[in-house]
Amino acid sequence: MKRFLYSILLLFCFSGIIAQEKELEIMAPFILEGEWSGKLTQVSGGIAREYNYEIKISLQDSIISGKASLKSGSNYAYFDIKGTLKGSSVELEDLRITNELIPSRSAWCIKKMPLKLKFLNGVFLLEGPWTGTSTLKPCTPGMVYLWKATVRA
Repeated sequence: MKRFLYSILLLFCFSGIIAQEKELEIMAPFILEGEWSGKLTQVSGGIAREYNYEIKISLQDSIISGKASLKSGSNYAYFDIKGTLKGSSVELEDLRITNELIPSRSAWCIKKMPLKLKFLNGVFLLEGPWTGTSTLKPCTPGMVYLWKATVRA
């Protein structure tokens, strides 16, 4: 009997997760556009282990275009970005650096980021790993954690 009850409970939990995933896929084009802010992490080998990361996304059908900024202390880089939306999956990549300040013998990473749109504790999130290369060498990868900027009255 206990197994049966656990099976039913698991079924309800699993169906709730699937339902939320489907809702996000439907709502993603409406949610994705706009400003997102958060952090980008790098295990080692970079200027810092954690950077402030902000993106502004425009969406035309499933094609993403936008701008991004990455900052750590007085160092910064601004990027043009592009990507695609497929369901609740967001593939982003840097196109080019448009402005930067960085120490000599350092270079910013041009990143590829397969992100997932999530809804957790009342907040829309974009999360996932990133990989990249710089003009000097391949970059040590890390993670991206972004949340949707909210409109304040």
